[in-house]
Amino acid sequence: MGGAGKTAIVERFLNELLNVGQVSNLPSSEERAGSKPAPLPLTHTVFVYSFYDDDKPENFFRHLQIWLEGTSAPDKQKSPTQLMFDIQQHQGLIILDGLEKVQESGAALAGCWGSRRGWMMT
Repeated sequence: MGGAGKTAIVERFLNELLNVGQVSNLPSSEERAGSKPAPLPLTHTVFVYSFYDDDKPENFFRHLQIWLEGTSAPDKQKSPTQLMFDIQQHQGLIILDGLEKVQESGAALAGCWGSRRGWMMT
C-alpha cells in the first residue's frame, strides 16, 4: 500500500498529540455523522521507528529495548520474544513506519514481522 498516505496521517496524529496533549480533532466517522467523540487520552510514552530510515531489524530491536528499559544502551540485547513480553507490560504507543520494507525484503528475523496481509506478530 505504498503511496496511500499512511505516513502523513501518522505525522498529523503525532503533531496533534504533541501540540495539545491529546488527539481531539482528527476526523472520524462519528464527527462526520454529527456527534463529536471524546478525545483520546495522552499516552505515557511514544516510540516511533521508521524502516525507511533504517531497515535493519537488529537496529529496530535495539532501539525498542532502549525505549522499553529507559536506558541509553542495554547491557545485553534481548530476543524478540523477550521484547514482545516487555511490550505487554509497558504502557505506551508504538508507531512503525515502513514495516513493509522489512516484510518484503526477507531480512533476518522476518518471521517476526508476519506478512503484509497479517498483523506484525502472527
